[in-house]
Amino acid sequence: MSVRASSLAAFVALLALVGCGGRSAKVTGRVTCQDKPVVGSIVFSPKGDDANNKGPAVPGQLKEDGTFEIRLTTVGKHTVVITPSNIIYPPKPGEFDYPCDRTPTEWEVKAGTNKIDIEMTARKR
Repeated sequence: MSVRASSLAAFVALLALVGCGGRSAKVTGRVTCQDKPVVGSIVFSPKGDDANNKGPAVPGQLKEDGTFEIRLTTVGKHTVVITPSNIIYPPKPGEFDYPCDRTPTEWEVKAGTNKIDIEMTARKR
């Protein structure tokens, strides 16, 4: 391979690593409800507080053990929405559609690797 081709290949690889100048994050974790894994989906939506925190929502899957891995191109505060796959619809009168509160939560995501474990709060009857 010529020196010119080697230089070009190195430059392209460097661009791929750096990206478009934005900050990125990898988020891993586990979601549980009453100490049991939650299976379903999770969505991280940037709050839009500054230039590094604007962009589209990013969905991910919650595996059988409740774990997830998501790559974000935004950092900062994110609204997190969890949708379990075993929601009961319609719920029986006097019962909930899911035993834990599904209200969106807010999490801070930093550039690089983040570990966020979420224990959903049990609903009170």
